Amino acid sequence: MWNEFTLCKKKLKLSLLTIVVFLSLQGQAQIGVSTGIIKPSLRFGFVFKQAPGIELTYSMADIDSRFKTKGFIGYFSLTPRFDTLYNAGILSKDNSTTFSPRTEIWKSFKVITIGLQSEYKILDKPFSPIVGLDLVYQANSYKYEIHNIFEVGNYEMSSNAIGITPKIGVSYELNDTWLISGSVGKNLVMDWELAGYSYWKSMVGVTCYFY
Repeated sequence: MWNEFTLCKKKLKLSLLTIVVFLSLQGQAQIGVSTGIIKPSLRFGFVFKQAPGIELTYSMADIDSRFKTKGFIGYFSLTPRFDTLYNAGILSKDNSTTFSPRTEIWKSFKVITIGLQSEYKILDKPFSPIVGLDLVYQANSYKYEIHNIFEVGNYEMSSNAIGITPKIGVSYELNDTWLISGSVGKNLVMDWELAGYSYWKSMVGVTCYFY
């Protein structure tokens, strides 16, 4: 998975952010795992199908704290809806205009996410609705082909993205050690390489608190 992130600058940024997140987390070990569905939206949703995702979390708060902050790292991999996408463009050069049919063949789109999650438990009870916000850094790796009258190219690219994920959900404290939670959120991403990049994230997770 890592060998697809070929640019040293992106590896450095990801490594530095990992260090900052985990050095900022102090206290006892409170480790969780979440899994769920990543559903692309906007233009991103037209190109790619929904897929499973996974996240590992490290929490700072006690199990009965109403406000919790977590560091997390996640991964998901998307596959295209269609074998080939057809579109076209109009190119102008030297006082002439050319209509250029074009095809795109997407092969893969893989994402590593890392950042901070914050959650607020609305009720001071074992079972409660929650609201939250994730701050996310994403390292993307993707492969595609382009065919038109001017070029036939195979591309293996990577890009950085930052974003936020507002979310709502519920949490339930089984006992003093185990917490189950579920949430739905919309990831809003700023990516300097990709347009129309957004997705829904529905996750269910369990956290074990070691005292």
